[in-house]
Parts: sequence; structure tokens; C-alpha cells
Amino acid sequence: MLNKKKAAAIQGLNISVEQMSEAELKKYEFALNAFVESFPLQETGLKSALGGRDYGSLANWLIGVADMLKEINADGLMAECKDFAAYLSKTEYLSNTVIEARLTAVLSDITALSIDIQMVIYDNRPEAAAGAAAARSGGQKLILAVDDVALFLQTLKTNLAGSPYKLVCVTSGADALRFIATKEPDLFILDLEMPGMDGYELARRIKEQKIFAPIIFLTGNANREYVVKALQVGAADFLVKPIDKKQVLSRIASLIGE
Repeated sequence: MLNKKKAAAIQGLNISVEQMSEAELKKYEFALNAFVESFPLQETGLKSALGGRDYGSLANWLIGVADMLKEINADGLMAECKDFAAYLSKTEYLSNTVIEARLTAVLSDITALSIDIQMVIYDNRPEAAAGAAAARSGGQKLILAVDDVALFLQTLKTNLAGSPYKLVCVTSGADALRFIATKEPDLFILDLEMPGMDGYELARRIKEQKIFAPIIFLTGNANREYVVKALQVGAADFLVKPIDKKQVLSRIASLIGE
């Protein structure tokens, strides 16, 4: 059953779940599940239309996504999709570069929302375990980031510059295991899809070392099986690429403080 307290914390949903009856909450949970199931298909349609530069079809897909978002009261994202569709329908000169950048941003926001919803629906850990971890007191908090794309790690360094965290970056699971053999991070940021040892396997290996610092997974995939599998290996949160500074700092602070 949907947890009212956790559901109320999902950003981007303009609805008061605390006031719902059990019947209303069950109906809303059904709508959230329908959104989670439908979004990957919608995303495929959007990307296909963009790839074919079929902007009329892209506008239609955006309207369909907006209708889907309306059902779960995601008013901000619904308005963004409608505005985007109107832009495609009314603007004479269309730049594919601009359209691709805007679609990437919209899909990132919707993916993040889908993952947040799934965390509430499928994560049955006690709230204390799912919330802020007990970080070591005093000193600078150590974060280990693992991603095979060096450019992303540089972006993460830029976002955390001037923050109260010390960031160490490595590009493989093997390098991460060598690092934790001598030092214990306060938090991990792991890419899910990496060659050799992926993020799921690395998370399991970290737990085998009796290190229970929270893990944030990096992903661009909101498919149910990916999210549930990540939760099963200990995901405390997710970041959706492309990331922004506010999102990164907010999610890190919620887990290990500042």
C-alpha cells in the first residue's frame, strides 16, 4: 500500500495525499503505477519522432505525455510538455539542436519523477533506513563517485566545487574496490551501466565489505525492473543524467547532511 508520508514528499506532484481516504489513495496508487508503466513507451515515441525530425508527431507525443502527467497531478511537468508542443506547432523555424536539448531536459525531469514514485511504491525499508544515514560526526564528508565516463565525473566535480564534501572519482568498479580497501566513504555515487562490473554488482561488493554508506545510483532509465533491482541492492536515492548542481547537493545533503 502507498505510504502517505513518503508520497507527500515526492516533488512535482500537486496533490495532498494526507487528506485522502484509503479508497482514494488506492485509486491514486493505481494512477501512479500506470504512469510508471506507460512512460518508457512514451519516451521511445518521443525519441523516435525527434530522430526522424517529425516535429508534428513529436508534438502529439508531448500532448499524450501531458495527459498522462495530468492524471497524477504533475502540473509543472504537464505545463512544460504542453508549452513544448505549442512551440513545435507554431514556430516556423525549428532548430533540431534546440529541440533535442529541450527534450533531453524534459525527459530527465520526467524520468526523475518516475524513479521517485517507484521508490515510494516499491521501497519497503523502514523510514529510518531509507532516510538520512548516520554519518560520522566531524570532518569533511567523503564521497566516492564511480562512472566510466570521465566527462561526467568532471561535471560532478564542478557541481560539488565549494561544497562541504570531499569528492574522489574513479572510472571502474575495480578501482572503487581498491579505494575502499583503505578508506570508507560516507556516500557512494555509482553509475548503473558500466562495462565489466556494473553498478549493481559493485553495490553488492561494497556491502560484502561491511560498508553500509548510502548509495546514489546514476541512471537515465526509469524502467521498473532497473529501479526495483537497484533498490534490492541498496539504492538510497537516484540521480538522473544530465544532473544539475541543485539536484546533486539536495540529494546528497538529505542522506549525509552538510
